[in-house]
This record gives sequence, structure tokens and C-alpha cells, in this order.
Amino acid sequence: MLHLVRNNKFGKNVNPEINLGVNWRALFKISEDSLTSSVFSLLFYLPVELFWDIFYNACYYPSFPKQCGRMLIYEFWPHWDSTGTENTNYTEPDLFIRFEAFDLIIEAKRDDYKGQQIKDQWKKHIRSYYNTYEASARKPLFYVALSGLQCGWEKQGPEEIESGSLVYITTCRWHRILKLVQKAEEKLNQSKEVISSVNAVHNILSDLILAFSIHGFSTGKLLHTMPVNYSINHTSLGNLPNLKVPFRWKPIPSSLRNINLHYL
Repeated sequence: MLHLVRNNKFGKNVNPEINLGVNWRALFKISEDSLTSSVFSLLFYLPVELFWDIFYNACYYPSFPKQCGRMLIYEFWPHWDSTGTENTNYTEPDLFIRFEAFDLIIEAKRDDYKGQQIKDQWKKHIRSYYNTYEASARKPLFYVALSGLQCGWEKQGPEEIESGSLVYITTCRWHRILKLVQKAEEKLNQSKEVISSVNAVHNILSDLILAFSIHGFSTGKLLHTMPVNYSINHTSLGNLPNLKVPFRWKPIPSSLRNINLHYL
């Protein structure tokens, strides 16, 4: 589907008449649910050790175990009973993952730096988890607020929420996941191993980067990360014969030093 969207083929394959004139790339770019499902669906295709290494290190202050063990199930938008909370009969966190030793809830927001996360919603999800799972089926529970963080929330340690038992809230942002996916792809590109499993992982990482790109994230490499193929030793330029310097560099005139770059 990602390649359909990138190449403007998505609407033509759904219903060309109904979707005439619809800018599907623009719609996917702002879609929170599409971003969540696209990224995590691909992350789950990775070996669980690599998936967890990326996600664990993307979190600011991970409160969960550094090794996750075997992943048992994952469920997007589980429909949980919210009895005991206000106004609604059910609630839907974005993602629920059950590992052998613990459970994990992820509530994702679209924008990294907009304050979209609501602490009361976290409490509702946690209460609904306890409503849904009997005591015998419960495990240690962790919660990740992914993006939509208010300024400063990323600097605090895991927050404790009391709801049946102690639950730690850990924060993360999409761009941190993207950065670690790119780093993993770069390491894989440098690997000298040529086996089918490496190629498969490489394809997944490439599609992950594509998923971020389609949803509006900058995925290009910064100049300082690009390979350098040559260099110039400026100290040796003075030894070149008949070298003429066409101009001499002068400092910026004082009249231009106070330009307010905010408006440029």
C-alpha cells in the first residue's frame, strides 16, 4: 500500500470515479492512525530483538525491561470496557502488545511537538485494561505516550499512575524511532554478510523509512552524515605556482550584522 500511495496509484485502485481529484498523499500525510499502523506493522516484521532495540532506545526514559522476550500478541485499537471511567462505555488505546513477561500499551499522536497527549486518557486506558483482564491474566503493565508531548515532558522520568497497581508512563517521539531505523539500515548496508535474511530485514527497514516519508517526515540524510569522497588541504594551496587570489574575504559590514533571521 505504501508504494501505491507514493506513486499516486492508491485512489485509482479503490474507485477511480469516487476518488477523482482526491489527493491521497496529502490525506495519508496527516493521518494519525495510518502512521501508527504503517510504522508498527512493519516494525513487527523485524526480528523481535531488533524491533525492541529500536523501540527501547527511542524512548526517553524506558521503564520496561531492556530485553522483551517473546512477543505473544499485538492488537491495534483494542475495544476495552471502560466501566468506572467518565462518559464512555469503552475505550481504544492505539496499540496493545503482550510479551511473555509484561504487557505494553501505546497511545500515539500524530505530531511530535503538539501537546495532544491527555493524562486523563492514559488513566482511562489503564483502568480499562484492568476491567478487561482478570487478575490471573494480568501482567506487569507499562504505558508509552508516543508523540503529542508538551514541552518538557520528554525530560522527566517515567511517571507513576496508581490504578489497581503501579504503572509507569514512558514518553517517546516518532522522529526518534525514525532516526534509529535509519541507523539500523546504515549498519546493515555496511555489513559484508550476503544472506537472504539480511536482505529481508533491509527491505523492511527501507519500507519503514518510506512509511515515515509518506506521512510527512523528513527522511533525507543530513550533510554531515553523507560520505566524503575527497578533501582539500588548504595549507598546501600557497605552494602552488602563480596562484592568484581573485578576491579577499571581508567581514560582514556592520550595517548587515543586525538582520533578524527570524523573518528570512
